Amino acid sequence: MLTESIPFFQTFLRACIVAGAALAGPTFVSAEAAKISPDGFREVRVAPALATNTRFMHLIMPHIGNHPESDEGRPTLSLDIRPDKNGFVFDLKMGGYLDDSVSGEHYRGNVVASSEGWELKYLGVKPTCYRGKPNKGRCP
Repeated sequence: MLTESIPFFQTFLRACIVAGAALAGPTFVSAEAAKISPDGFREVRVAPALATNTRFMHLIMPHIGNHPESDEGRPTLSLDIRPDKNGFVFDLKMGGYLDDSVSGEHYRGNVVASSEGWELKYLGVKPTCYRGKPNKGRCP
């Protein structure tokens, strides 16, 4: 009986992994494995289901996550959206993190019009550090 149920459990486990990946939102890559641009942004791989939407802001909202963490400290959030030759560029800056080295994050993305409405073509992130500048995507 145990050998008969193994294929079921393998299929079930694969389905759970796929569903979990789809629900988890953006997939982050380690700083060592990711491409880091000259301006310090580390590329964020976004699940295909989250890369297109009929509403522009729905492409940005998942990256705001649970910010602010609490009413402690001085949480901040700013969003700047500007036209670009290929659509729009946005800068999402969050600060006041309750961390001893990372004070916040700066996301930069490129959004273009598509047949589905809007498509997130690029997303990068870099930490904002309390002490010094990031080195290879990490705060000192």
